[in-house]
Amino acid sequence: MTSRVRTPTVDASKADRDRRCPLGWDRVKELFHAALGSELHDRPAFLRAECGDDRALQTEVESLLDAHQRAGSFAERAPVGQIGASAALTPAVTRGARFGSYEIAERLGADGIGEVYRARDTLLGETWRLN
Repeated sequence: MTSRVRTPTVDASKADRDRRCPLGWDRVKELFHAALGSELHDRPAFLRAECGDDRALQTEVESLLDAHQRAGSFAERAPVGQIGASAALTPAVTRGARFGSYEIAERLGADGIGEVYRARDTLLGETWRLN
């Protein structure tokens, strides 16, 4: 006689999430989004009231809120504004620079990937285009 053992089905992603965050990811996420919806000065009182004596839960949500605030928006400023327009327009490689056996002869321009140079292979005596 054979017997069948029934294996309960478990949402693997939820189980993995809960194992990584024993506090319960759903609760952390719920409090994080609720706190984001509250005024900045009201958040500490809100979290104390919602978390009660669960200091680990409160600390986790506070750390996520802090990281969210520090991150800001990655698109707040253009990269050129951060490094200066002159640095963005200055070629990265100058004439005569060497890369192995290649010597840069001139800058041809730029494409979607980067700058394009004419270079001479000093060993073979051939001219190549380098990106």
